[in-house]
Amino acid sequence: KNLMSGVMLLLERPLRIGDLIELDGVQGTVINIGIRSVTIRGGNGVETLVPNSVLIEQKLTNWTYSNNMVRFQFSIGVDYNSPVERVRELLHDIITTHAHVLKDPYPEVSFDDFGADSLVFNVYYWLDLGADLGPRKIASELRFAIIKAFNDAQINIAFPQRDIHLHTNNPLRVQVTPLDDDKSG
Repeated sequence: KNLMSGVMLLLERPLRIGDLIELDGVQGTVINIGIRSVTIRGGNGVETLVPNSVLIEQKLTNWTYSNNMVRFQFSIGVDYNSPVERVRELLHDIITTHAHVLKDPYPEVSFDDFGADSLVFNVYYWLDLGADLGPRKIASELRFAIIKAFNDAQINIAFPQRDIHLHTNNPLRVQVTPLDDDKSG
């Protein structure tokens, strides 16, 4: 089964050495294609041997199959009192000036939702993964730049908040009880 699958992989070429793939929660770079298995090196340096039949029978995502350009996205929520045009402007400036973010296709910033706790913006950008580029590192750099720019502009990143409404038609009963380990009386 694995031998026949290996022949199919070699003939059809759904993946090549150097491709970034994802299969059943394992993501990494293909470093070897053999007759019976494929070797994938993950971001943590661990190599996983995947039987060829698994690659043929299961859903395989090849991030770099036809080209190395991949779109990434992340969300950010800001306080409801934030100036939304300024938020969009800052996000746009950060994304478009990063050295590794591609200019074509052009990066996008969208105001996507009035969330329960925040105004939700999404940032969309493209990277060329061909030059051993770490997408997680780029996303982290962008987030650090966003935090700095927001702090400088006094824009708050939102956090969950809840308003509690008490009906005061009747007085609230308050009772103070001592803790079990309280020896003071």
